[in-house]
Amino acid sequence: VAGALVLLYVLFTMVTQPSAAPATPPPAEPEPKVELRDFTLEELAKFDGKDGRDLYLAVNGDVFDMFSHESGRDLYGPDSPYNVFGG
Repeated sequence: VAGALVLLYVLFTMVTQPSAAPATPPPAEPEPKVELRDFTLEELAKFDGKDGRDLYLAVNGDVFDMFSHESGRDLYGPDSPYNVFGG
């Protein structure tokens, strides 16, 4: 009988207590502004990652900064498997 009373008390307190309000997630940080510009092939060729220069990769007219990504430097940087695609 005592066990049943304890069980009823626990269930009663679980049902009658207001639930905690869900935590509000922090606001997302705004995306950094990207400066859009056009490149000629000669300009783009300079961004090959050699000698500490930035490494850009162009695909279908979109240019990506691969120097900012460690895997990008490892894949497309100088002396890497896909270095012909950089710059």
